[in-house]
Amino acid sequence: MIYCRLQLNMKIRILILFILFPFLLFASVKIENFDFAVRDTLTLSLDVYYPEVKSDTTACLIYVYGGGFFAGSKDQEYNVRFCKAMSDSGFVVAAIDYRLGMKGVNKRGLSAVKPLVRSINMATEDLFAASAFLYKNAGKIGFDKSRMVLVGSSAGAIASLQADYELSNSFERVGILPSDFRYAAVIAFAGGIYSEEGKPDYKKQPAPTMFFHGMDDKIVKYDFMQAIRRGFFGTKALTNVFESKGYQYVTWRFKNIGHEMSYLPMEYYKKEITWFVRDVVYLKRKYSMDVTVSNHNLPKAEFGSWSVRKLYKRKF
Repeated sequence: MIYCRLQLNMKIRILILFILFPFLLFASVKIENFDFAVRDTLTLSLDVYYPEVKSDTTACLIYVYGGGFFAGSKDQEYNVRFCKAMSDSGFVVAAIDYRLGMKGVNKRGLSAVKPLVRSINMATEDLFAASAFLYKNAGKIGFDKSRMVLVGSSAGAIASLQADYELSNSFERVGILPSDFRYAAVIAFAGGIYSEEGKPDYKKQPAPTMFFHGMDDKIVKYDFMQAIRRGFFGTKALTNVFESKGYQYVTWRFKNIGHEMSYLPMEYYKKEITWFVRDVVYLKRKYSMDVTVSNHNLPKAEFGSWSVRKLYKRKF
């Protein structure tokens, strides 16, 4: 009888532990929310994911989610999973909100161009506001303010690359940041830059940048599209600029895949991302590296082959 009770108690304990394990695991991850700005009556916040061990030398990864500037959230499961993985790698991670300027507007044809440009500007402005907040509170949060790294997916990658481009060219909205502020690195999953001055020209050296892009991407242009001086310049065009100017970069190009590369690096290339941050940001190693991946077994998604027009016709 005693033996049976012990067995029963043990089974109950195992069952309780099995039920509670996910909650205990989640509870071990410290996540703290901060409001950093109010824009158009909207309060913008960021979630800070703390590593198990942090110090005043720890890097801070500022994560900017994707969604075509009209959808998405930092709270989506795959975004949270990526932020958690990066904090497990020893970095402070700040996942930020930004205004979705394309939400609720006509997204078809030429009528979408002005709202899209405005949306890029809004997201970049909000990213600068988040950066200023984090810089000011680096001591409180616990990271090295000289090691702030931008990481963005799709629309977030555009905002991240745009922010570093505008910082390098002293755009007016950069004034919210200290005059000597620089990002330590940029990591872009299917991103690009909007320029009204033709091919992007950096007045100051840009941050070392890691590019990921599918060569068949029709949503975020892999190369470039331009009308007179205004244009959008993707990974191929930007890599050419970085190479010709001697800027630091690591480019990953993927054949036979499209906009899936806006999220696949977060699932399959976390080790490479961690390596880049540790080598470039911590060890100050310099790279000019270009990798083209032809044979891969990366999963494809329906939206991977979509065009911009098809994306904005969808109802979310």
